[in-house]
Amino acid sequence: MNEKKLSIIVPIFGVEKYLPKCIESILQQAYKNIEVILVDDGSKDNCPSICDKYAAIDNRIVTIHKENGGQGSARNNGLDIATGEYIAFVDADDYVSIDMYTRLINAIEETNADIAVCGAFHEMKFRTRTVGMLDKPRLLNRLEALKEFYTQSYIGCIPWNKVYKNYLWKDLRFPENHYREDEWIFYRVLSSADAIYHTGVPTYHYILRRGSSDRKAFSLRNLEALDSIDEQVIFICSNYPELASIINDVAIQRRVSILNEISKSSNYKENLQYIPRIIEYLKLHEANKASLKAHIDAIISNPLRYVKITHLRSIIPQMIKQLLLYE
Repeated sequence: MNEKKLSIIVPIFGVEKYLPKCIESILQQAYKNIEVILVDDGSKDNCPSICDKYAAIDNRIVTIHKENGGQGSARNNGLDIATGEYIAFVDADDYVSIDMYTRLINAIEETNADIAVCGAFHEMKFRTRTVGMLDKPRLLNRLEALKEFYTQSYIGCIPWNKVYKNYLWKDLRFPENHYREDEWIFYRVLSSADAIYHTGVPTYHYILRRGSSDRKAFSLRNLEALDSIDEQVIFICSNYPELASIINDVAIQRRVSILNEISKSSNYKENLQYIPRIIEYLKLHEANKASLKAHIDAIISNPLRYVKITHLRSIIPQMIKQLLLYE
């Protein structure tokens, strides 16, 4: 079988405990024609030497050592030198099932999709749950995929549960020095694809651990998520007006999510200054979904009460998660 080359980009920073398992899971793939691009993003631990060790024993590995610039910067460095006809990403503290890329690339070649997606195992300290599973595979056109992206969770804006045809990244790069950089780019990736296929099965292993980049305390940077969704509102309403009501509800829900992040932070009182900006938006934009509208009305009636109650209700669940769930 003449396998097309797959470039797998791995941004790396401070994960020496997890990196060998990640690299080995990639090298052991049933799909053999791979180029593994390890991007050491200025790690201060043993990650650089681990990268070099594996590069010395497998000529499919290319290693980049660079100054720290964040995950988006590391992924972009990998994209700049990738030579594969397909592109994939793996986070350095995760790993992949042996048949992941065979499944995804076969799906692309059999259906002529531009992106193939899989579900994931979310692995915690004492349990594992599956995310993004379907009862059967689905082939979606661009409009269907964007609608599902904004109304369901099985596609996700994360880059690592997917294989892409390389042309999708020709003119696209991750934003650098942005909070949740995936959210700033993935809707544009979907908008560039004609067809998206979801295998329905989980083959990516995502490790939930303390210190993961998506578990940092609330700060002003979290508010960048609002700028991101507002940019998406403009893009979607301009290019896909039939999705306008959906994206507007998503923008409202994103405000609620940020409000919840403030509420659940240990120093939430220091972040109360950001609440008026959120409430003003909620007052000016009416939700289309009745259930969301009722929730927003309750928040607007007494925002500080909502924040305090949400904070108190979150304390015990957060303690349980830290003690029992995360690695």
